[in-house]
Amino acid sequence: MSGTGITTARDQDSPAPFSPGAYCRFGTRRLPLSRIVSWAAQCYGLAPIELVSARRSVRVVDARALAVWGMRTLCDRPSYPRIGRVLGGRHHTTIMNLHERAIHLRLCDPFFAQACRDMTAEFEWKGSKRHVGN
Repeated sequence: MSGTGITTARDQDSPAPFSPGAYCRFGTRRLPLSRIVSWAAQCYGLAPIELVSARRSVRVVDARALAVWGMRTLCDRPSYPRIGRVLGGRHHTTIMNLHERAIHLRLCDPFFAQACRDMTAEFEWKGSKRHVGN
């Protein structure tokens, strides 16, 4: 509910953040999107709930960008609207901007680039033929 006593289409269509049904295909496995969100939050010393909050500090935004990068790169490229629902009901254009930010940060921020490499190593498994470049 939106707090007004009226149920909107957004309330009905949007799964709760970290809902058990929020999975992506990762090779032959199913990977919960919440694992990527949790991992990105931990990397920045945040609680996962902070990534779905309304906070817009640089640290929170960078952690969200890392989560978006992970979902788009390591998974079966879930749609921007789907990622937006996982990250607290954000609009798909916000997710697109976060993805662009992540690409920029990978090139310009050594911490972010290392976090991307670490995330790739964390979620890849032995014998995988999938490779994610620097």
